[in-house]
Amino acid sequence: MPDGIDRLQLLQIQAAVQAGYRKCEEKYGKAKPFMSLNQYYKKYGYGIGQNWIDAKIVNPIRQGKNTSKWQIRVEEAELAAITYNPELLCKEELKPCE
Repeated sequence: MPDGIDRLQLLQIQAAVQAGYRKCEEKYGKAKPFMSLNQYYKKYGYGIGQNWIDAKIVNPIRQGKNTSKWQIRVEEAELAAITYNPELLCKEELKPCE
C-alpha cells in the first residue's frame, strides 16, 4: 500500500467502484434503483438513516399519490454512506474490513 493512501481512502475508492458497478446493473436491469424505507433502515440503521433524512442528505420519495409507501434512491443512500459514515462500508457484501 502506498504511503499516501490510508484505509479510509481505500474504502472510499472501493465504494465508488461498487457504485459504478451498481449503476451499470441498474442500466441493464440487473438491480433496482430504489429501495423501500424499511430496507433502508435495515441496511443503515434507523438512527443514522433518520439523521440523513432530517439533514436532507437522502430524500425519501412517495411511490404514488394515494399510497403510504416511501422509497429511497439506492444511489443517494450509498453516496451518503461513503461520504458521512465510511465505517458502514464494512457491513457491505464486498467488504475490505477485517
